[in-house]
Amino acid sequence: MKLWFRDRQDKANPHNASLIHGSEQLEKILDDHRRRVPFTVTLLCENGCYLDVGVGGPLSYVQYRHPDGLPPYFVALAPAEQRGQQDGEFMFGGSLSVIPPQFVLPFELAKELALYFQRTGGRSPEVEWENISES
Repeated sequence: MKLWFRDRQDKANPHNASLIHGSEQLEKILDDHRRRVPFTVTLLCENGCYLDVGVGGPLSYVQYRHPDGLPPYFVALAPAEQRGQQDGEFMFGGSLSVIPPQFVLPFELAKELALYFQRTGGRSPEVEWENISES
């Protein structure tokens, strides 16, 4: 499926609003941005759904949103064996967003979830998803 990229921290990012044509291009863009201070990118799928992905360093988080932007909001739960004890911190629109430890994922897993989203427009069954709008 078609995806569009948006850097939620750097409005001048040359990839903003760019169409991502395939899985190799998506992987390259995500990998290339890992050198930055952790921040959030939003991937918009042609079906109107959004995937927010934390990028920067070895950790990440992933949130899935419906086209209307209204709840429910689903966040990928880190597998129990990969769950850490520390919050994740990612910049979003000039503010620091703190991500609770149960949602902090290894970057490589987050990348797999993004690739699944690109193929299907949906949430990957590889992880459990928590509806955070009910919290």
